[in-house]
Amino acid sequence: MSLNIIHPRPQWIRQREGVAFPLHSVARIFTTERGCTAAEQLRRRLQRDFALDVSVEPLSLQTRSGIVIGQLGEPALDAFCDACGIALMGPECVPEGYITDVDADHALIGGYDAAGAWYGTELLRQLIDRRHGGLHVQGVEVHDWPFKAFRGVHLYMPSR
Repeated sequence: MSLNIIHPRPQWIRQREGVAFPLHSVARIFTTERGCTAAEQLRRRLQRDFALDVSVEPLSLQTRSGIVIGQLGEPALDAFCDACGIALMGPECVPEGYITDVDADHALIGGYDAAGAWYGTELLRQLIDRRHGGLHVQGVEVHDWPFKAFRGVHLYMPSR
């Protein structure tokens, strides 16, 4: 199955063919203290867009499955990454950078900062699709960071 169209395109992305994380009506989001805002935003979007009743709970060292959101460098998130064999490449460790790792057991979003966690949740939302009568998040590994330090907009104003 081909990957959904993602905008903006991440700096580095690898699709996991045939792998998807199922979103059930009893899905849970596990979050670190600094990931709470992004987790709550994702919870509200899943409720509004897909009528999913998702709870947000603290991430513990025993968590091994579910949607996991936090900021890189927080002990619980780093322990989760280590337990799942998720490695950082380095370039995503800048302001607004993030990693997203989705397999059959988990959907991880690790932002360098709050903005990075938000960009990761927006990417995850774009990866949701309907398969076999249910909602799934397509399996991917993503490392993303800003191309430029300043995010600008080009506005074309035609002459009169």
